Amino acid sequence: MKQISIAAIFLILSCASTKMQTVPVAMDKTSSSKSPKLFLQSVRHGGNVSGDTTEALTNLLTLKLIDRSENEFIVMSENAMGSLVNQASLQLSGFGTKEGLDNLRTLADFDILVSGDLSLRSNDYLLTIKAVKRTSRAEGFEVFLSETIPLVSYQFDYYADEIAKKVKDVKYSINKLNAPKPEEISFEIPKIKLNAISPEKIEAYNFSTGDTNLSALTDKINEYLLTADRLLAQKKYRESIEIYSKSASSIRSLSAEYQNQLQGLLTYISQKTDNAYFGFFQAKISVIDVDLNREISISQAKLDQYFESYKELSSQILEEKEYKNKVVILENLRSRIAEVKLASMKYMEKEADEEYRKLNFSIAYSLYKKANDDAKEYLTFPKKNPTYENYQRRIEQKVQTTSKSANLYVENTLNGLLELAESENARGALDLSLDDSGYKEHINKSVLYLQKARAILKQYDLFAPYPIKSKFNVSVSRINAKNSTIRDYSILNIALFPFKYFGNILKGVVDIFVLKVGYGIGAGVELGILGTGLGIAKMPIEISTAYGKQGSKISSISHPLKNWPNDDFPEVLLRDGKKGPRTIGMLTINANTCYSVLLRKCEEASQYSNINFWVGVGPALHFSIETHRILELFGVLLFQDLHLIPDENRRFQYFSFPKAENY
Repeated sequence: MKQISIAAIFLILSCASTKMQTVPVAMDKTSSSKSPKLFLQSVRHGGNVSGDTTEALTNLLTLKLIDRSENEFIVMSENAMGSLVNQASLQLSGFGTKEGLDNLRTLADFDILVSGDLSLRSNDYLLTIKAVKRTSRAEGFEVFLSETIPLVSYQFDYYADEIAKKVKDVKYSINKLNAPKPEEISFEIPKIKLNAISPEKIEAYNFSTGDTNLSALTDKINEYLLTADRLLAQKKYRESIEIYSKSASSIRSLSAEYQNQLQGLLTYISQKTDNAYFGFFQAKISVIDVDLNREISISQAKLDQYFESYKELSSQILEEKEYKNKVVILENLRSRIAEVKLASMKYMEKEADEEYRKLNFSIAYSLYKKANDDAKEYLTFPKKNPTYENYQRRIEQKVQTTSKSANLYVENTLNGLLELAESENARGALDLSLDDSGYKEHINKSVLYLQKARAILKQYDLFAPYPIKSKFNVSVSRINAKNSTIRDYSILNIALFPFKYFGNILKGVVDIFVLKVGYGIGAGVELGILGTGLGIAKMPIEISTAYGKQGSKISSISHPLKNWPNDDFPEVLLRDGKKGPRTIGMLTINANTCYSVLLRKCEEASQYSNINFWVGVGPALHFSIETHRILELFGVLLFQDLHLIPDENRRFQYFSFPKAENY
């Protein structure tokens, strides 16, 4: 029989067997205070199918099940739970048989189990999907979905949604007729229509006037124009443009009266100049067209090169001030830019699709957003184009879907993990009250679930709404408070006690000092109630045992001193962003307006207690002694974990259970 590592999920889904809530999906009507849960096992794969492929399909199923559930049940996936599910195995080769149902009946509370297998068949895949629900029948469970679906990778999203519809409503039939067809990345380059310039029609402009001097000028210009026309017919565009330009300039240098008399000649020269420019740029466009049409298989990078080539030509045309009638050639260029950009955006869309399937929502969202912005810029024409309009609608929909899916995924997964954490913690408290030694495992699991939830919040912070963050912190505080009252006097903890104690003392001493290294110019000192600073510095490196990667949140350089005499005094606060180093600069001359003895309380509610020194001309050094840490050190000596200013400084716990961190 095949072994599937999913039993652990069901073993931890409840505190005890209870009746369930009404769920208008594939479940019987019962009642409970807990949220109904659906567990999605990671899709299994054969030897010829990659793990990335099945992971993508599992993720799509997760997102579609969450979306279709409409908050009626919590979707828990093996992918989201990670190592938390790799604790036991379940015999499911008898899925739907008496043996399989007996195995399921031994598990703790769950409502729906969805499982799948993906195999490779010729040029496509074969997905076998099954689902079990809890019922009030004698067996306790029944199979309500068992279907085999042939599909290809671009149909994963469609069939994931169809399966989610079936799980939501057992009466629904999976629609295989409307499965999407493949879309090729292609483009079409329009031909430029141009009335050919016939070499037979080379005629000088005939101008007659009674003014002898003006006639001499026009005769000379006629000679130059005849030469320019021959050059134009020979496709020597630049040479002809130069002559046309000089001829026009010579006329414009005359008085206003003579210019008015020669206005017809100027119009003629302007038309000829436009013809020459048109031919010149048409030839350049044709060179790019030929190269592009020779491409058999073209990459996104190559498409972007052609895009830039067309864009550069467009810029050159716009810069030519003597080229008056540019509309036709610019429209032709714009069509080419749009076609090439559309093909490139489809590559970008494909990359975003792959990131979406990996649940990399931030990357997918930025790619879709970029494609959407490009579509608005390059695919919007006065004359409607159904192809462009359909693409814009599709990519805009994907921007919205990504944001919605990310929010639902974070909220659903966090709700599930927090409920599991609370449930495990309650089971631990119950076992402890009954003197059951198994309470330790439940308490540790509750913290593990909170740690997993925090990791998800950190990964998807952009899409985590404030209420779910607040809910997480409330759960952390509640579980930590409960766990802090429970002691674990195990042999291991007793043996480690002296090492932890001296470790905390050492850490308490080192915590007092904060060192920041960088570069800048200036100097500053803060001692007691006075503080001054003059200069600007960038401090990308911070060395402190009291703070994590985000840097100190309560030291003076993170909270610049209150400006004096007013807030309008120049101050600079610089940051490189999440991925870059912490960058803080101050351009201030100020004095503290904070109330201070050892602990400083400022009007803007920032607290710190520092003796600060910093100096820099080129290399910059900022050194702080955080005086409140000295008081905390006395607490450490008395076996206390003091935090005079609320922070997340971690110390070794002696006989307490692990604590989760707030977010």
